[in-house]
Amino acid sequence: MDVEDYTIDISHHAFKRALQRRIYPDMVEATIKSGKRVVVGKNYVKFVRSYGDFSIQCVGQVCGLTIKVITVTRK
Repeated sequence: MDVEDYTIDISHHAFKRALQRRIYPDMVEATIKSGKRVVVGKNYVKFVRSYGDFSIQCVGQVCGLTIKVITVTRK
């Protein structure tokens, strides 16, 4: 799976939660493009990237050539 071939679609819920957690859209995109990828189930994927003293996790669903981000967390 080469992420560069996919379109990234951030759901309204994920966008709202990201802003509440002080995560900006460019950080979500960077996490998906250069973070560690973990396949969860058949159609879900989680991207994790560390940013110094915290990390961001983006959980998404693969639909064709689109990665729809469902939620974003900060740890």
